[in-house]
Parts: sequence; C-alpha cells; structure tokens
Amino acid sequence: MKTVLSQVKEAVNEGTSLSKALAQHPKVFDHIFVNMTEAGESSGTLGLVLLRLADLKEGQMRLKRKVVGGMTYPVIMIIVAFGALITIFTTVIPKLQTIFVSMNKQLPPTTQALIWISEFLVAYWWALIVGTIVGVILFNQYINSKNGRERWDRFKLTAPVFGKITRRIAITRFASTMATLLGSNVPIVAAMNIARNLVGNVHIARAIENARNNITEGQSIAEPLKRSGEFPPLVIHMISIGEKTGELSSMLKNVADSYEEQVNTAIDAMTSLLEPAMIIFMGVTVGFIVVSVIMPLMEMSNLS
Repeated sequence: MKTVLSQVKEAVNEGTSLSKALAQHPKVFDHIFVNMTEAGESSGTLGLVLLRLADLKEGQMRLKRKVVGGMTYPVIMIIVAFGALITIFTTVIPKLQTIFVSMNKQLPPTTQALIWISEFLVAYWWALIVGTIVGVILFNQYINSKNGRERWDRFKLTAPVFGKITRRIAITRFASTMATLLGSNVPIVAAMNIARNLVGNVHIARAIENARNNITEGQSIAEPLKRSGEFPPLVIHMISIGEKTGELSSMLKNVADSYEEQVNTAIDAMTSLLEPAMIIFMGVTVGFIVVSVIMPLMEMSNLS
C-alpha cells in the first residue's frame, strides 16, 4: 500500500489528476473510489466526497464483519462435530466390531448400519476426499457458467432463512452505494452502473440494469425495479418518493440504514438458532451411536 500511494503521489506531482492516478491501480482502488474522486474533483468538494467514501467503505466492512462473525461459530461447531464423528467411526467402532462379531448373533439394524458406515469410511476414505475435491471443482465451474450462476443466485435468494438475508445484503449494498455516489454528484447512470456490479447477484443486477436503461430513455427508476419483483415494496416506495421530491440520495441512505439494521438482527437471530440446532443434531447423532453400541452389549450381558 505504501508503494501504491507513493506512485499515486508521484503521478499527481507530475500533473495527473487524483482520480486518474488512482485508476492506475484497479486492484487497490475500485470503480467507486475512482468515480467518486473524479466527481469530487470536478465539483470542488473532494474533501467531503472522500469523507463520504470513507463512511461507505466502513459500512461495507462493518456489514462484512457481521456476516463473517455470525457464521464463524456455527462453522467451527460443524467442523468439530464432523471431526469427532469421523474419529468415532474410524477408530472406536472398528474395535467394537470385533466384539460384535464374536457374539455370533444377528445384530440390530442400527448396529449393522453403524458398522457399514465405519467399514465404508475406513476402506474408502481416500474416495471421499477425492470426491469432495472433484465435487468442489465441478461446482465452482458450474456456478461460474452463465446458467449455473443464474440458478445458484436464484437459489441464494429463495433459500430458507439465508435467502432473506442474502436479498437484504444486496439491497443494502445497492442503496448505500447509490446514496453515497449520488450525494457526491456522480451521474445517476454511472452510479447505477457501479451499484449493479457490487450487489453480487445477477438477478438483482439485471433489475438495476433495466432501471438504468429506463433512465437513459427519460423514465423513472422505481417502475422497472418494481416489475422485476426483486425489490421489496417499501424500497420501491421510498425510491419513488425520492425521485418525486428530488431527495433520492437521502431516501436511499434511509433504506441502507434500515436494511443494514435488519441484516444485523437477522444474523443475530440465525446465530442464536443455529447453536441449539447444532446441539440437537449432535445429541441425536450421539444417541444413535450409543443406542447402536449398547443394544448388542446388553444382549451379550443377558446371555452371560
């Protein structure tokens, strides 16, 4: 970063505008940085624009940390639970299997299933690893294709629990980006083009693109967004009011603040529900293993 900023400073000293100097480093300064800086330079409000840009980036990072933080604990629990189950099936069950075989008696179906799972994991663990790697590679190739990306993004919007959060995150990105860009005197067509690339979902991006095309034809933003069905009625209503009153930037800022709060609440609720769900899952799984192991041992003790 120090090297990049030194190059930017050198370019500015040579007479290049700050926006063009930043544009030479697209991996560090994205389209929002460049466009907002250019708007600030042309309007003579560069200091105010940079403050708004800082607020926007801090809001995006805050939202990202909230999402990652909310999912970290459940993911760790899943990994630990999966590791514990693998250890049980590959080390404990094979030792108990020798005892069950020595009984020379028909085992309960649950115990047979337990032994089958253990034998499969011990014999074909390599196939599971290879299959997982191949599956991940094929899945990534599929979602990077046009049809695959559309279906995957549609699933993310309609999935139970996660679908609502995904949609709210996309709307928050759209509204906060648009509010900041419009408040910094970036042209609305350019602002919508940037916002479209930041929402992270092809269906919502397509709705934004249609709205942008409407603007170039002299029409409103709200109507095509409403027809797409991707934006909630409240968002459409506030955008419509903002267009009519000339306060679109402030209305979008209100939408962004409201939906960021909704995302935070939803993530907190989801996290609080996932913890007992994981405990119940582990309890049922451990209960199944214990019952499958104890039943034949009890029959052995009765015979003796």
